[in-house]
Order: sequence, then C-alpha cells, then structure tokens
Amino acid sequence: SLIHGPAMTQPRDVSLHQGQTAFNWDTGPGLSIGRVPSNPAFNPAVLTVSSGNLAVLPAANVRPWFPGLGVSAFSAQIQARAKTAPAPAPTTGRSDATAVVTDPTTGATTSRTFTVTLNAGNSFNNGDFERNQAGWANTWFSDEKIKVHNEGSTYDGDKALFLSKGGAAYRVTGLEPNTQYILRGRARGTGSSLQAYQPGTDPAAMWSPGPLLAEAPVTDRTQWVTYQVSFWTPSVDNSGTPLVDESREVWITLWDVNANDGANTEPWACDTAWPTNYLTGATCFDDIGFFKFGDNP
Repeated sequence: SLIHGPAMTQPRDVSLHQGQTAFNWDTGPGLSIGRVPSNPAFNPAVLTVSSGNLAVLPAANVRPWFPGLGVSAFSAQIQARAKTAPAPAPTTGRSDATAVVTDPTTGATTSRTFTVTLNAGNSFNNGDFERNQAGWANTWFSDEKIKVHNEGSTYDGDKALFLSKGGAAYRVTGLEPNTQYILRGRARGTGSSLQAYQPGTDPAAMWSPGPLLAEAPVTDRTQWVTYQVSFWTPSVDNSGTPLVDESREVWITLWDVNANDGANTEPWACDTAWPTNYLTGATCFDDIGFFKFGDNP
C-alpha cells in the first residue's frame, strides 16, 4: 500500500551573533510536524537535526526542542547557538542544517534544509530578514518603498528586503579593533548599494555616520547576485586621534542611491515577479552576513 511520509513545515533560516552562545526560544525557527504518531514530543527520535558544516556549527550547537505540555504536541522548534569563547576558528560563517522527521511506525522520513548564519560581533542577528525589520534602524517600514517581502510567490520560510527609496541600517557592536571583516549579501536590482560605515561622533546615530569603509553597488536586476566587500575596523579617526569605542562598531547600510524610483504596487514577491513588476532602481536584499576575514563563510 502507499505510505505517506511525515509532514513538516519549512524551517526559516537562522541568523545569530557571536554573543548568542546559549540555546533560547529566539535562536531558531519554530515548525509544525504531522502524519506521525500522536505526542511526538515524547519520542525524541521523531525529529532530529544535523549540521552540514561542523567547523562552523558543531553538532552540539544545534538541536530540536519541543515546548512540552500545554503546547500542541505537533509543534517543535530547532535551536542553534554560537560557539562559546575561546573557541577555535572559524567562529563566524554559514552552515546548512537539515531537520528530519521520522515516522517510527513505518520508517518513512521527510527532511527540510535551512541555513544558519553566525555573524561577527554581539548585535547583528537578522541579516536574513526572517524576523522582519527587527534590529534594522530608520527603515520606514510603513512606507511601501521599503518592506520585507517573501522571496517567492507564497510564504516559503524565506524573506527578503525590498528597497526603492531611503535606506535601512544595522548597528553592529562588539567587534575587534584593527581587524579585517567581510560584509556579504545577495541582491537583485539596481540603484542601491551594500555599505559599511564607521560610526560618527554619535555612534548610535545612523544618519550622521563617519567615513565610508566599503561599498558594493548593486548592478544586476535580472538575477540574484552575491556582493562582498572587506574592510578593517579603524584604529584612528581622520585626524589621527585613536579610536576606542568607535573602533568596535560599524553600521551596515542598505542604501538606495536614487530617491525618485517611483511607486511599486504591492504585493509582489522579490523573486517570481521580478523584474517585470518592479521599476528600474528598486532592489531586493537577502542573506546579509558579517564575518571575520579568514573564516571563509
């Protein structure tokens, strides 16, 4: 007879910073499972998860977790964590992780793969936009010209940031002075750029930044392209004065260089409707990662 495999929703991608060294409710995606015996929480073999890059994400740093009694017996979560310092390199990077649901009565399985990103510093943990605008400053998310979209025609656990005017920025703290870092992200569009700025006289002020450290213009609206820049956290300012707190921070900025791209009617995804329904000058960003140089994410 025909055996139906277990059911499982697609886990969303996970973005962590180096300070997130403990498992927590906000360090991984929730998911629902089905077509398995009732109360799978009492059989840990029903849901397992493995790392695709043990150097970046050791086996002990990713796990399935069931909320327990009082929550649906078919609800679960996958939790990930960063390495605890001091830890061998790489301490930043990306790894695929695979969740597998097994029906113990038939042996049938279903698997889903997602990405875990470990970012440098102790603040940047939403470069994949799976938590919408969390952490991104001055993003005007009530404006139709900058919003989080699904990267696909329906919700598939993957979101992206649409930008056709203004900018979005994330303050990254907890860096090492005079150290080389890599800023990397995927984008599709034109008229925008991926930037890293040194903080200004007020490190918390996004719109009064210091010198530009690196920039990658987005130039291709026909396909998703990976853009990357590298830079050093500065040890002195432009006048030669030693930096202290400022050298441990940068602003990651997604900026639209042309403020007159025009309106784009919602709702269109950042993938399937592109570029037909978007005006020249609009961009979608996703998978922004911030890594120590040499970690080879």
